[in-house]
Amino acid sequence: VEWLDFPLWQSTSNEQFVIDRVKARADLVALAHPGTRDAYSRDNLQHLTGYDLLEIVNGPFLMEAPWDDALSTGHLVWALANDDTHDLDDPRRSAVAWNMIDALTTSTADIVDALKAGRTYAMMRTDEDPTVVDAVVPGVTFDGDTLVVSAREPSTFLFIGQNGAVRASVQSTTRAAYRFTSGDTYIRTVVRSARTATFVNPVIRYDGVRPLLLAASVDDASTWALRGGYLLAGGAALLAVFKRRRSREPARAPMRPVLPDAGRERAS
Repeated sequence: VEWLDFPLWQSTSNEQFVIDRVKARADLVALAHPGTRDAYSRDNLQHLTGYDLLEIVNGPFLMEAPWDDALSTGHLVWALANDDTHDLDDPRRSAVAWNMIDALTTSTADIVDALKAGRTYAMMRTDEDPTVVDAVVPGVTFDGDTLVVSAREPSTFLFIGQNGAVRASVQSTTRAAYRFTSGDTYIRTVVRSARTATFVNPVIRYDGVRPLLLAASVDDASTWALRGGYLLAGGAALLAVFKRRRSREPARAPMRPVLPDAGRERAS
């Protein structure tokens, strides 16, 4: 648990500061329901770094645009699905979103490793039928410059790339292929079957050694300039309040001696 937080209307830098604090204590960092109540703007997701997962399915609600905002600016993050139910009797919020994780075992370490590597699918039930639904887990291969995705039942395949553009769509088939072009930076696949939608993590373009992981850095000059500005503004406000109070104080009449000067001399 990280108790430090900021008030409402956080800046992108405030949000990055919190992510960094959480990252220092957690194995994984996920941004939850990024599109709800403008939690994370498009500009936020284009600049924030240090998180591993992004929730794109929240119960019956789908939020793909924030994922493409991050991916399109080189931020490699993986999809996450979650019921986020607050009422187990509500069929619209129970067993409607989940993750298929390719972990070696059910140990915490293996599950964390699989999530970090993106060896997962995010899944969403798309009908109102409360009965158990079989997960249509696709097969994914990449050969040369061609991505091939397959499913066990006839489905619609959407290949989505830079800025969330649908690069190709193939319907009513169990297998679809997409050939990377020179302009593709990433391609992610959505497989829509009769009862589910499966969100396959992206295949990305990189140098063949390791994917580039972006990391935000502290702008010391701007940070201290901003803090100095706050201090000056605070000092000016206090000075203005002090001057206003002084100007409102009633003028005091000069003290008059009890005896005339001559009488005071005689008394001495």
